[in-house]
Amino acid sequence: GFTTAFADYILMDPSEEYGPIFALMQEKIYMSKIVVEFLQKNRDATYEDLLNKIETTVPPAGLNFNCFTEDTLLRHAQFVVEQVES
Repeated sequence: GFTTAFADYILMDPSEEYGPIFALMQEKIYMSKIVVEFLQKNRDATYEDLLNKIETTVPPAGLNFNCFTEDTLLRHAQFVVEQVES
């Protein structure tokens, strides 16, 4: 969403032109959420434990993807690491 001097706008669905960009951002956001929450609860976890958590997590309904994989994590690794650090 965004705010102007006239109103607050909450965007529910992207246009077809911006759909792929929006889907990529949602994937990054949910992957970061999974990793951060997992690491907060499991400080002594291994990489394999994290992968198991990622691969067994079902993404929220209505998104353009239906599973998370190690490739998903690696594709967004820089973004995820920055989120974990912050």
